Amino acid sequence: MAQIISNQATATYTFEGSREARTAVSNVATTTLLDDYSLEVNKQNYQQCFRPGENVTYSIRVSNTGCRKLKDFIIVDDLGKPENGLSPLVYMESSARLSIGGEFMEINPTSTDPLTFNVSNTLLAGEHFIITYIATVDQAISSGLLEITNTANVSAVSGCDDENQTRYSDSDTSSLPRCTDANLIITKQVSKSSICSCDSYDYIITIENSGLLDANNVVVTDYLPQGFSVNSIRVENEDTIHDYDPTEYSLDDNNFLTLPNISGTVINVRSVEPGITHSAVVTINGSFNSPTTNA
Repeated sequence: MAQIISNQATATYTFEGSREARTAVSNVATTTLLDDYSLEVNKQNYQQCFRPGENVTYSIRVSNTGCRKLKDFIIVDDLGKPENGLSPLVYMESSARLSIGGEFMEINPTSTDPLTFNVSNTLLAGEHFIITYIATVDQAISSGLLEITNTANVSAVSGCDDENQTRYSDSDTSSLPRCTDANLIITKQVSKSSICSCDSYDYIITIENSGLLDANNVVVTDYLPQGFSVNSIRVENEDTIHDYDPTEYSLDDNNFLTLPNISGTVINVRSVEPGITHSAVVTINGSFNSPTTNA
């Protein structure tokens, strides 16, 4: 560990007519005695909060804070994995980059469980390198997990003496809170993979809330295909089923659907609970009338 060295000077003097010596005291001068071998790790993330399914960018800065050269760095990141648990983060393949000596290059991990990088380069005293990578938050992450905390451990050996294989190490931890707002995930399906003219079929829109707050006054908009005529619209929400009257939704000349309109029954989706993701399912039934052609 670096050591602070301090010292202070004094001067004793007399002058004509003085009866006793006086003393003048200097300021305190300090310097830092560095270790022969030392490194420092700084880990950061670049998001304010996390949501299931979203990406998080991390950086790991490794600095040689000693007097002598270091080499053969091993960087191990636990991706937030708790003891005897599953990691909430998944490394995004081919996302890692190494910045060293003013150059940027791709770097591939030697392992993803835990995430491990090897950097064989030598760092002189005062030099550093940075590894950045992207991880995806597990879509099925527990709603009870309110913070992802992951730690990067870095070690290296002497770059001066091949016989000195002592590993010098440091670590740093990054914490990222869960986003506490509402967060909707919307998916759309069609009930038939192929249709004939005038066939009836459904568009099924599922709205899930993975956030910690209820999503209120949800409005669904959709450019329906030209030629598609709406027969009915139903919303299943929790234990409630509501069939929308045509006065409760709007369709403009471009077949642009707004559900509900200003007078329609509102759609709310409750926040996520432990083991439960709440959703609303919108089913739009209609038929497609294509122009007829002569065979």
